[in-house]
Amino acid sequence: MRIKRAEAISGPGGVVCVLAACLLCGCGASYRVEIQNNSGRRLLARIVRDRAFDSDQVLGQAFVSDGEMGELGPVDADALEPVSVRVSRPGDIGDLPEDHRLRRGYNAFVVEAGSSEDWSGFVVRRVE
Repeated sequence: MRIKRAEAISGPGGVVCVLAACLLCGCGASYRVEIQNNSGRRLLARIVRDRAFDSDQVLGQAFVSDGEMGELGPVDADALEPVSVRVSRPGDIGDLPEDHRLRRGYNAFVVEAGSSEDWSGFVVRRVE
């Protein structure tokens, strides 16, 4: 009896096959976010699906008071669509939210007060 070894998927044809298989079977990913707010102000944190040709879709959101930990998710999204956490200060006119791309599974961030050089007035840092 002969056993045939599977060959590695390589080249553009192999990549296209893998992408097509993911699209057809609906491969998905789950995301969960914890945010520790040490910024001195109340924040709005959102998990957002970044869509290239359409408006972004909010998958989950939470208001996080200063000194508290906020949890978002778990939420599911297509594996091929980028998903980010978007942090902003609700009610600030001219507020510039800060986005960070999420990895599949668990993601943790700390938000701290920023300096006068930070556009958003706060700094979001990923916790490894």
